[in-house]
Amino acid sequence: MTENRAPARLNAYVCDGGHFRLPGLPRPACDHFIITIDCAEGVTPFMVKCGNCGRMAFSKMYRIAVAIAPTHEWYWPDETADLPEGTREHVERGGLLLRPIEGRGRWLHPDALRLDQLIVDACRPLPAAA
Repeated sequence: MTENRAPARLNAYVCDGGHFRLPGLPRPACDHFIITIDCAEGVTPFMVKCGNCGRMAFSKMYRIAVAIAPTHEWYWPDETADLPEGTREHVERGGLLLRPIEGRGRWLHPDALRLDQLIVDACRPLPAAA
């Protein structure tokens, strides 16, 4: 496979049972999330399996308000021969694969965010104090 580079884009996948719950019933999701970065140009899915509870986590469609250091990356594999057939077909059609980023590859919960997980863009001035 050849290297397929693109500008890095951040996205989030949130375990959000709100799509499938009935009014008055408890939310079946755990609210954990990952922040992904696209390390190559290609197709990423709308849903991934939540690494915390096993339910479905939904893409925020690259519309995230706060930049948080990515926990996982979408990448283009070097080889496809050892991949399962369905995964290989996905890649051959332009699909990227997801893997955790070493040292950060875990599902996060909004209540557990720390300031050091936020990305600060030193080139962008901070908003003026009110």
